[in-house]
Amino acid sequence: MTSYFDKRKKQKLYKQWVEKSGLPPENIPDELEEKGDLYESVDRNSIERRPGIQSGPTFQLTIRLLVYLVLIIVVLLITTVILATALIMRSC
Repeated sequence: MTSYFDKRKKQKLYKQWVEKSGLPPENIPDELEEKGDLYESVDRNSIERRPGIQSGPTFQLTIRLLVYLVLIIVVLLITTVILATALIMRSC
């Protein structure tokens, strides 16, 4: 998976070099060229498809939401342990 991110970074870097510095597109290595229909427009609005993103509804779980979810689970677990301990101590 890290190789995917490294490849994406190199693609962006070469794209910037071509756009800003005048690097000829022929100098881009073949494995880093943006080929295929992944970058062609999908509909009339000319929205570009990004690799790894499926068309249709998707669910993005951001880091903030993931942290909130973990915090809620931790609070619920602590509450459950406290209540279980209180009920056990009451029954003795």
